[in-house]
Amino acid sequence: MSLMTLLTIAITVGSILYGPNAENAASSTESRIELSSISSSTVSSMWGESVHDELVRLQRQFGLTLVTIQGNNEEFADFAKRSLLRVRAFPHGTGWISGDGSEVATAIGQATNWHLGILRPDGTGLREYPRVVGLGDFCWSHDGSKLAFLAVVPTDRRHEPPRLSILNLNSGVSEDTEAVGHLTTQCWSPDDKQIVYTDANVAFEQDSRVRVFDLAARTSRTLASGINATWSPDGTWISYYEHDAYYAIRPAGADRKRLFKKWHATSGLLWSPDGRMAAFSSQAGLFEGQLPTIDVEVYWLRARRLSDGSETRVVGSYGDGNYQWLSSPEFIPK
Repeated sequence: MSLMTLLTIAITVGSILYGPNAENAASSTESRIELSSISSSTVSSMWGESVHDELVRLQRQFGLTLVTIQGNNEEFADFAKRSLLRVRAFPHGTGWISGDGSEVATAIGQATNWHLGILRPDGTGLREYPRVVGLGDFCWSHDGSKLAFLAVVPTDRRHEPPRLSILNLNSGVSEDTEAVGHLTTQCWSPDDKQIVYTDANVAFEQDSRVRVFDLAARTSRTLASGINATWSPDGTWISYYEHDAYYAIRPAGADRKRLFKKWHATSGLLWSPDGRMAAFSSQAGLFEGQLPTIDVEVYWLRARRLSDGSETRVVGSYGDGNYQWLSSPEFIPK
């Protein structure tokens, strides 16, 4: 058999497994775990509707989308076109948008002199917090009154790692903690009284633990080993990534479940507002599309329906892309 024939067969198989019309075939062998505590939504999928078609419908009906603010641009995922569309320029590089889409947290300044800034998505209404410095990993509380992030806390020691800090946006008071690690954009419990984080850098899975910080007690407890922890919208599950698979565990530490395997995922499992779907970024497979993927650093942002394990590619990406779910018809240009 000639090399050309082998290549043709390989491309054909790859198209079947990873082509744009075969989104459910690729996930049919994955675990289909229903998170039974998440109530069914009034916008539940229609019978036989693919994940892609459902996302397109929800975007048209309710403005549901995935938003990213990076590279001085605000962009949203056009589910129908499987592409990112630019909304407007953003003056401060990268931003983290609040749950209602009304405000953006960002680091402003120059060189090593970064401090917190909060402004509206259109660039107006900037509020600066010069005392909050050395920033990363922003995470808005559900009610928009608090912002969790990593910040450099001034000490007598050099090279102090960033710690978890919590800013009360009403009072302007920032509280520093002893917790060190990594936050995702879905770190808060629904009552905004606890924060889930991992105590190692996002890129290093070895020896990383999933931990929960209690704001009232100011103590942390360990749930599991893993990285990129996120809290489900109804508060009954915490997801995380370990050994090429996503898991879910109760906040009390019970009922650990493997949700599905995914090779080289780079983000946390980002729950949709109703908890029925989750988005995540992972590295592209060899035949992710009509031709072999030669650049192994290509990633895809994907969406998965948790009830049946069906998934679809949303947009091409690089790294985790800092995506956040947003349901806002006003954010999406007509």
